[in-house]
Amino acid sequence: MHSILWASIISAGVALVTTLLVEYPAKPWLEVRKDRILEDNRNQRTRLRGLDHATTLAGSMLALRKEQTNVMFREQTIKFASEVQELASLAYEELAVPKYFGDDWTEITAITHSFCLRAKIVVPDEQSWNKFDAATDQLDRYTKVLRISRWHFWRQRKLRHEIISHQYMVRVAGHQE
Repeated sequence: MHSILWASIISAGVALVTTLLVEYPAKPWLEVRKDRILEDNRNQRTRLRGLDHATTLAGSMLALRKEQTNVMFREQTIKFASEVQELASLAYEELAVPKYFGDDWTEITAITHSFCLRAKIVVPDEQSWNKFDAATDQLDRYTKVLRISRWHFWRQRKLRHEIISHQYMVRVAGHQE
C-alpha cells in the first residue's frame, strides 16, 4: 500500500509538470491558431457561396442575351453584370486555390471580370457571350472542386481531370483559330 501512494504522488507530479511546461505555454498559441483557421475556413465558404451566386447570375445573363434590345432586360443584365463582376473579383482576390489551377484561374476570372465591365457599357457580341459562357462553366467547375473535402480524393481527382482537360481543349481550340 505504501508503494501505491508513492506511485500516485509521482503520477500527479508528472501531470503537474506536463501541464505547466506544455499546456500553459502552448495553449494560448493553439487557441489563436484555431481561431485563425476557423476564420479562414469561414471566409473560404463565404467566397465559394459568392462564386456560386456569380455563376447563377451569369446563367441568368446568358438567358437574357437574346433580349438585349429590350430596355428592361438590358437594365437587368447590367445589374447582374455588376454583381458578377464584384463577386468574381472577391473570389479571385480572397479564395485559396490549388496550384494546379495555374494561370487558368487568373484567365477565367479576368475574362469574367472584363466581360462584365464591357457588358455594362455596350451590348456584347456573340463571340464575347460564348467566351463568357465557357469561362463561367469553368468557374462552376472550380467551385465544385473547392467545395469537396480533401478526404474525398477520388471525387476531387475526377473534377481536377475535368478542369485540366477543359484547359487543354481551350488551348487546342485557341491554336486552331
